[in-house]
Amino acid sequence: RKLELPAAIRSLRKAIELNPGLASPYYTLGRIYYCTERHAEAQEAMLNALSLDPLSMIIHTTVGDAYYYAREYERSVGYYRKAIELDPRFDGAHTDLARSLEALGRFDDARSEYQEGRRLAGAVVGPSFGLAHLEASMGNTSEARHILADLVAARARRVVSAWGIAAVHASLGDADEAFRWLEAAIDEGATGIVFIRVHPRLDPIRKDPRYARLLQRLKLDQA
Repeated sequence: RKLELPAAIRSLRKAIELNPGLASPYYTLGRIYYCTERHAEAQEAMLNALSLDPLSMIIHTTVGDAYYYAREYERSVGYYRKAIELDPRFDGAHTDLARSLEALGRFDDARSEYQEGRRLAGAVVGPSFGLAHLEASMGNTSEARHILADLVAARARRVVSAWGIAAVHASLGDADEAFRWLEAAIDEGATGIVFIRVHPRLDPIRKDPRYARLLQRLKLDQA
């Protein structure tokens, strides 16, 4: 599946030109920018969206994302916390906050936020991608692999993201398995594929020649 991002950028810029008072085109444009490593432009677009809709917990979270994908983890934390302040029941803000806290090495706080996010989402008791990454970040490789095996097994019973499995393998340095699951994610049309170019959790496999070929195939190297 190929992603026609340059055309999308042109359309969104036109939409902003026609109606600069709408937050949604800025928000969508910001997401495309951070997915293509145009971090300063992503942050500018997201902050424009936020200025137009300052009480949106979703937009606060995506401003956080614009900093997270730029590896500016400390700055992202403030926006995730503001989203939680606006609505403490918003599970996505808790798990995104956990992700940044994990990247900052604040593992106990990250665990609490992952668990709170799962509780609010009404998640079934079972394996968690976030906790698998946390264990990997803490150096608890065997525990991370145990959670990963449970996640793979759970695909027989419910929807479990191939993209998510690929990202855990990447975090553990399992390049061959990471690319195998990325191929599965592409075949499944996983929404996470748009983050392939920029997601910090793929950093361990980014220098592999297969990574550049994947970007070219998806046209993610062109925007």
